[in-house]
Amino acid sequence: MGSLFRSEEICLAQLFLQSASAYSCVSELGERGLLQFRDLNPHLSPFQRRFVAELRRCEEMEKTFTFLLRELRASGLAPPPAPLGAELRAPSAREALRAQEEAEQLARELREASRHRAALRVRLRERRQFLHVLREGRRVMGGGVRVRVRVRVRAGCGGTLSAMAIGSHPPHLCQIWSLATNHLSFLNSFKMKMSVVLGIVHMAFGVLLGVFNHLHFQQRHRLVLELLPELVFLLALFGYLVFLIFYKWLMFSAAESLLAPSILIHFIDMFLFTSNPENLPLYPGQVPVQTVLVVLALVSVPILLLGTPLYQWCRQRKARMGHPMVVGAGEQEPLLEGQEVGSSVNVTMEDVESGGQSPEAEHQDLAELLMHQTIHTIEYCLGCISNTASYLRLWALSLAHAQLSEVLWTMVMRNGFVPMGYAGGVVLVPVFAAFAILTVAILLVMEGLSAFLHALRLHWVEFQNKFYMGAGYKLCPFTFTPGAWE
Repeated sequence: MGSLFRSEEICLAQLFLQSASAYSCVSELGERGLLQFRDLNPHLSPFQRRFVAELRRCEEMEKTFTFLLRELRASGLAPPPAPLGAELRAPSAREALRAQEEAEQLARELREASRHRAALRVRLRERRQFLHVLREGRRVMGGGVRVRVRVRVRAGCGGTLSAMAIGSHPPHLCQIWSLATNHLSFLNSFKMKMSVVLGIVHMAFGVLLGVFNHLHFQQRHRLVLELLPELVFLLALFGYLVFLIFYKWLMFSAAESLLAPSILIHFIDMFLFTSNPENLPLYPGQVPVQTVLVVLALVSVPILLLGTPLYQWCRQRKARMGHPMVVGAGEQEPLLEGQEVGSSVNVTMEDVESGGQSPEAEHQDLAELLMHQTIHTIEYCLGCISNTASYLRLWALSLAHAQLSEVLWTMVMRNGFVPMGYAGGVVLVPVFAAFAILTVAILLVMEGLSAFLHALRLHWVEFQNKFYMGAGYKLCPFTFTPGAWE
């Protein structure tokens, strides 16, 4: 069974069947719908295989049944649906041969009937044209000559037709801020910071989930050479930004807001290794702390870049010098005869055996190892910056929701409270109806869908790219279920 972090495991097996029992065994496996067959000889064409005669017969049967189904639908008929829960048993070889003969005979009769129907339509059209000419001639002659026409159309089955008919078918905020004159600028700053905080916490949690991948695939060296530098880089820069946000919220009250320093200027000075005399520090010793954090972040980049490639290269070099590596639980042994260790007959390289990352035995060249890790390092370091900025979409969604809510209240609902007395009560009914309809249509439906799509995108791109591999086998079992024939 599948687990919380992984889908259900499958195994690769080699099946040997005798020719006499192969048809029955494959039929039973198709009814179970749990097995996927893989072609071990993909270089051979269908005409170079032993079962080429059976393959041609199946193709002919498929063409015949497709023709019969198309003719049924063209005539306005449809095959009855399979009853729910019905088991589609595979026919035996004798039943399949008899079904093929009956289907081909029915197809021949249907083709012959179709040809007769087309010929009848052509003759009917000719008779109608001839009848129209006679009627025009009689009209011109003024009725002097009477012409009597009898049209007889013989069908292909020998019957006589007199007519033919053809049919078609947060942190807590006091509500008093909403009455302040600067509530928009204050709330915008608060929502922007909260979106950054949520984004950094979300990404840090995604990086920590990578622990389960490294432990599952027995790649414990990645905990020190990849996971630790990634956390240091993320938390030393952007985690420190979250610390500054909360520190400023807690240490400066509303009365001291004009004296509070700017976090953005401090964050810029942090990368420039400088200080701004006009922007007072938030706490004593802030500049040395920021310098140490930037140095830690910079040091983590070469460790992330060179750590794993050098470790794998040293292990390969040690193996070539006569010290074989011990095969761990996460390294795959060959499943079939002649298959190399670390390879799979199901997929290409860089797949399931290492969770989406190349097995250590695959990369024999240090340059290839460095290239693979360089791409990962650049994607992660630049992604920390771009992903953090991408979480600002939460700020934009909150701003749009607040402004739309205020517009609906000010321009719609508030007008219902202007008239006084009984007239005001009468006016309030249609005003509230309009306010309710607009609220449901705009704030709930339209903005709800927009928020859902943006949140889904943040989970899929910014969050899951920190740990999700997306590797594995896409199991397409051989089955006889009705959906397989649609």
